[in-house]
Amino acid sequence: MRPFERLLPHRAGLASTAACGFPRDAKPRLPTQLPASVLHRHQALAAQRNVDFLPDAFKPAPDAAVATADLPYGIHRTAGTQRLPIYLQLSSDRARSDTRVKGLRGDLDQLAAALAPVVMGRAITVEPKLNRITVHGDHVHVLRDWFTSRGF
Repeated sequence: MRPFERLLPHRAGLASTAACGFPRDAKPRLPTQLPASVLHRHQALAAQRNVDFLPDAFKPAPDAAVATADLPYGIHRTAGTQRLPIYLQLSSDRARSDTRVKGLRGDLDQLAAALAPVVMGRAITVEPKLNRITVHGDHVHVLRDWFTSRGF
């Protein structure tokens, strides 16, 4: 039996999970964490490149909120990982993409006006009931860098 047949019996042509040693009602599970050897290899590669080993697109929150105190708008970071809640929303056929900025507070119209030159005049939709702004196009990295440079 090949290794993947034990994890995915339906792919191997086996009729049930009992044929590969699993209880009848249990479903096989794939590993959810990287093995330590893989993690250490990525950390070693990051050290060779002189780069901090942080999750993708993660920039830590600033220690002092002094720089953002005078602005009429702000953004809440996510609770667990302290990331900026900026997401790419794709249409069902992946033909159109929108960037959503969630968790906003304050004057969203002023924030949209401040974002207009950053996103090069693309259409910006303000949704005040949802505390969210939607920008037409893929601007995730540009907006993350902009919010981080402003001290959010």
